[in-house]
Amino acid sequence: MGFPTRFAILGALALPVVLAGGAASDPELRYDPGTVVTVRMIVAEVRDVARDHPLPGIHVMARPESARRDSEAWDVYIGPAEFLKEIDLKFHERDKLEVVGSKLKTSGGTVILTKEIRQNGSTLYIRDDRGEPMWKAPAGGS
Repeated sequence: MGFPTRFAILGALALPVVLAGGAASDPELRYDPGTVVTVRMIVAEVRDVARDHPLPGIHVMARPESARRDSEAWDVYIGPAEFLKEIDLKFHERDKLEVVGSKLKTSGGTVILTKEIRQNGSTLYIRDDRGEPMWKAPAGGS
């Protein structure tokens, strides 16, 4: 099932860490507006990472559409599972996405801290232009 075309909530800054090996050793990776990319990707795997992880929630392991099948999958951090459940957003293997987010290199590989996801003509806004996550919006936010 798709998601609303212009879904948005206001938010506050999160402390992201890449899911791939070596994640916990990378110091405080943060959304960087200077590293924002737009990439068409194909989902290879979807992971729901436990709450005790520094970056819990839904991670989509995906490859750029232009990459070879055996190339490294990038960790695309979407957000907390509860946030995505509220808006009935699910990803599946082989889904095609257009991801906009902060691309960071870590000791564990490449991670994208997602700002927007486009799928089937719909756009989901996950962070604002400064990288503040929508899921941490205050009740009745502005």
